[in-house]
Amino acid sequence: MREAGVLPNEVTYNALLDLHRFDVQEVLRLLDEMGAHSIQPCRITFSKLARALWNAEQPSLARGIVPQMEAAGIVPDAPFYRAQIAAAESLGMHDDAEELYHEACGRGLEVSYSRSKGRGSGPSGTREVPDYEY
Repeated sequence: MREAGVLPNEVTYNALLDLHRFDVQEVLRLLDEMGAHSIQPCRITFSKLARALWNAEQPSLARGIVPQMEAAGIVPDAPFYRAQIAAAESLGMHDDAEELYHEACGRGLEVSYSRSKGRGSGPSGTREVPDYEY
């Protein structure tokens, strides 16, 4: 892309992160590349990272996104928490979903929560969690 004179920005990288949401290693590589080009992640970037981690069923890493966001000066909003709660629920991680719900409420955010059943379905039999809703 850069060779063709196109300079990617956070929107470009967010699209790539979404494209590779089932490949945590590629998502992490893209984040490193963003940093190498001084492109700052935004709330949506962090949500895409969390989604990839939930897709990989790595809840402890996904739950660690909030401190990273705050360190970057980004405050998680209600859509971010709704996506995380839905992701945990879609994977049957009800305790994580409930903890995220209480965390969001503790921040004064309006989110809803109800235990659900089932999982999303992604390509080739992979499980897919919901995305950040703008």
